[in-house]
Amino acid sequence: MEIEEHYSQLLGIHTPWDISSVDLKLDEQRVDIVIEYTDNEGLCPE
Repeated sequence: MEIEEHYSQLLGIHTPWDISSVDLKLDEQRVDIVIEYTDNEGLCPE
């Protein structure tokens, strides 16, 4: 299981949302997670 999939399950993220990256910084006790909208429907045309 990839870390992005693990965090998706942990946080309850479902389609049309997707976790595109996870940056684990143990020395700073920090996790940066980037969540993206992956569906073309509903996007702003600009």
